[in-house]
Amino acid sequence: MCVNSASEDFSRLLSLIRPCAMCRIPEPSYPIVSGKFGAKVMSVGQSPGLIECREGRPFAGTAGKTLFSWLAEAGIPEESFRANACMTSVTKCYPGPDKHGRRKTPRDIELHNCAKYLVSELRIIEPAVILAIGKLAIERLLGPMKLTEAVGRAFPRRYHSFETLVIPLPHPSGRSTWVYTGENKRLLERAIKLIARHARPLVIQIP
Repeated sequence: MCVNSASEDFSRLLSLIRPCAMCRIPEPSYPIVSGKFGAKVMSVGQSPGLIECREGRPFAGTAGKTLFSWLAEAGIPEESFRANACMTSVTKCYPGPDKHGRRKTPRDIELHNCAKYLVSELRIIEPAVILAIGKLAIERLLGPMKLTEAVGRAFPRRYHSFETLVIPLPHPSGRSTWVYTGENKRLLERAIKLIARHARPLVIQIP
């Protein structure tokens, strides 16, 4: 695929995602995606939260503060990552609150409807490194596995016609205590080192 054609494809894809209302999720939910064509690093989260909907950008809330603190440890400032990476998610809309007022897990229909968008994003962007954030994103990209089997490792994968490296991370939500359990903190530290080695040069050097 030539660069100009791929760039146009990406613009068209964003124009399809941003007004999408297939799942009929009530307001304030709407698709959130942020990226630039030519990005060599892509982050894939689970789904936007309510704060993301209010601010119109991925990882704008408490989970984002934790995620960007991890990236800062890897030598990547938040502004550099936001400017030079493609930030997306398995499902693009806030799925609404559960009975406790917390963000729901996306429904099967949302996973089904959004699947084509993530496939297209990967095909067009062809990222060299993908950060899979949280169990849902990890399983979508790597298949079923425990967090303890995924975090702290880098997985070479081939999607479509390109090679990439998937680096899993636990979900940075304050609801998750996984990183504070047993040896899990060490697994996160390994993941951060992998991000520093493989993703940082690609993000920092992009003009």
